[in-house]
Amino acid sequence: MIRLLPRRPSLLLWRMLFAELLRTLALTAVALTASIAFAGAVKPLADGQVSLLDALRLTGLLAVPMLQYALPFAAGFAATLTYHRFGAENEAAAAYASGIGHRTVMIPAVVVGVLLCGSLLVLADQVMPRFLRSAESLVQRDITRLLVGPIQRGRSISLDDFEIHADEAIGPLRPGEESAAFQHVVLRGVLAVRPSETGSAEWYSAQRVDVWLVDNPNEPGGMGIKLVFQGASTSSPEAMAEGERFETRIIPIPSTVDDNVKYLSFAEMREVRDRPRKMNQLDRRARMLIAALREHRKIDRVRSEIEQRGRVIFGQGDQRIVLTASSMTPDGEDRWRIAHATPGTRIALTVRMADGRERLQTARSAVLRFREDALGDVAMSGSLSLTLQGVSTIGPDGESTVERAEQVYANLSVPGVEFDDLNEASVAELLREADEAILRDGHGASRIRTLRRNLEERHDRLQRELIGKSHGRIAYGAVTLVMILAGAVIALRLKDSLPLPVYMLSFFPALAAVLAISVGERMAERAMVPGMLLVWGSVLLLALYTMLAYAHLRRH
Repeated sequence: MIRLLPRRPSLLLWRMLFAELLRTLALTAVALTASIAFAGAVKPLADGQVSLLDALRLTGLLAVPMLQYALPFAAGFAATLTYHRFGAENEAAAAYASGIGHRTVMIPAVVVGVLLCGSLLVLADQVMPRFLRSAESLVQRDITRLLVGPIQRGRSISLDDFEIHADEAIGPLRPGEESAAFQHVVLRGVLAVRPSETGSAEWYSAQRVDVWLVDNPNEPGGMGIKLVFQGASTSSPEAMAEGERFETRIIPIPSTVDDNVKYLSFAEMREVRDRPRKMNQLDRRARMLIAALREHRKIDRVRSEIEQRGRVIFGQGDQRIVLTASSMTPDGEDRWRIAHATPGTRIALTVRMADGRERLQTARSAVLRFREDALGDVAMSGSLSLTLQGVSTIGPDGESTVERAEQVYANLSVPGVEFDDLNEASVAELLREADEAILRDGHGASRIRTLRRNLEERHDRLQRELIGKSHGRIAYGAVTLVMILAGAVIALRLKDSLPLPVYMLSFFPALAAVLAISVGERMAERAMVPGMLLVWGSVLLLALYTMLAYAHLRRH
């Protein structure tokens, strides 16, 4: 009889507790994860973003990421039920009487907690981001459903800086074989509004607008939307003629996959920390600053040429424009007035055409400015234009002249200005370049100052967000270990109470800790120290609560 008993009674106890704990944990985790995942898929289904079949696929994809929230509570619940039953049926008293101490009884909970903690860290690092990417792509790829659904419900849609309302949306349609698009939607009775440079609103109306979903050539793997207006009119006469057909540039579709650090592994977070321009939102701000720095370099070159040589050469296609002047002064935002130092002296231009002929002009005044395209593409450099007032064009015979009130030379280039060094510059290099530009021309660099501040703020926020997210993942693993210990300790301490009230005593403190971790992650984006204190303070307080309960258990 004695040989049939294990040499160490604790082995039999551990095996029993392990089996019961893992069985309850598996059942609880499956039920809780499925409920949370289905809840996450309900909203896209209700909003018409996904079909019923895609909603089921989305539930399956969300099941793995939801383990981060389900496992801590499932572990705490499993530990509570297992150890409460162990204590209520006097098995704990028998174990204590046979010489098995409290720490030995708690070993199964500690081992399972450590395994869950490690598993959550691996899942959060390698598995969860991939499933989240797949789930996001499932919703985002069917972008036409996101366009058609709101319009059919009478709501407007936002594309870039356009706010678009349409009477009817037709689609998705199959693009023709010759088209580079892969989805097509037709909007009828369209009114589009966007803010103008002056702060007022510009409106565009069209009988029909074709929306084409295409690959974005500027972002490998990204998508974009091109709008084609038919029979359009606008409140901005400079944008297009009445009834004109025009196409927009490709409007990039913001990808939350590429702009949210929750889709990154720890290794990818380290890479983004070193190369933050991999994130689209920050890179877009960097390209906006690059565009402004390019403009500033052009203006610096023009100013230097005028002050040192008394003339500057512009390029316009195959022809060259030689402008003779002696001064250049700021005249508002993105405007510079060019004139001679002697009042009343006219500005001279020589237009050298590709065939070698020259055309001479004089002007009373000249204004150099950067003008955005009709779509307000702030991510790209605007075109440099020269507006002349009171223009006299001397004919080929050298005697006849043609008088014009105004003449505009658009899309001008400044030979000798290089930009390649800015394209791949890091954020730190761009900030230094912006600082130098601000020091050289404080008043004329007001736009650079604003864009520099926006880039620096987004960069600092990204760095804090990376730290907060990485610490949050580790804290979720740590709180899982503490929650399973809290459930086991409180269940043994209150073995004579009902299981549900016992679980509540560990559930609410654990819930507060999980919520504090989530809030702390987001708070770290704005204030790092308070966010980290909230993340780890919640874990430490729950651990202290568990230690006090364990000390009370040992005394009694």
